Amino acid sequence: MAAAQHCILHSWFAEDGEGVAKSALALSRVHLRAGDFELAIRALSSEALAPEGTRFRVNINLAYAFFQQGKLNEAQSLLDQIEPASKYETLHKMHLSAKLLSRRAPVSATLQAYEELIEASAHHLQPSYRLMLFLELVPLLREYGQVSAIKLFASHFFDDLERLELNRATEALREDVLNAATHGILREGIEIDYQRSLVQDV
Repeated sequence: MAAAQHCILHSWFAEDGEGVAKSALALSRVHLRAGDFELAIRALSSEALAPEGTRFRVNINLAYAFFQQGKLNEAQSLLDQIEPASKYETLHKMHLSAKLLSRRAPVSATLQAYEELIEASAHHLQPSYRLMLFLELVPLLREYGQVSAIKLFASHFFDDLERLELNRATEALREDVLNAATHGILREGIEIDYQRSLVQDV
């Protein structure tokens, strides 16, 4: 990680505006993937007023870092200020909004938010991203005591399984999805594997 940080930080001296914001994003992703959310927040906070071309990515990743650190009010406040400029950005905002609801809203509101996200993202997100959404939803359904609903939600992702281009990583993803859809359970550590790769890849 130190080498990556050195390379990214060194690039800041040769950049300004959008280049600096992109470097901040790259550094924040190093920290996010390592679970160092406070460092990710520090990397992004000074870029909250980034140029238009990177503003969404900076702010959505900053809001995500706040969420992961349990700073839900800060995450919600920043999310409310974000104005998506595309369908793709709208879906990412919907995703983080659903995650926030899962921490502070009634079950019905959370599941409705995920249902809306699932419907809106059909044919707009890569199959792997959609399948990761399903895996994110499984532990929530178990927590809510709605294990029987897992198969119902799984039915929304059959097309994504068909369209998934298989390689070593996606084969593991496919196996996890089929196992969750069939048995309603996730392997140990699966949340860590997948949960960090959704919003951060904006």
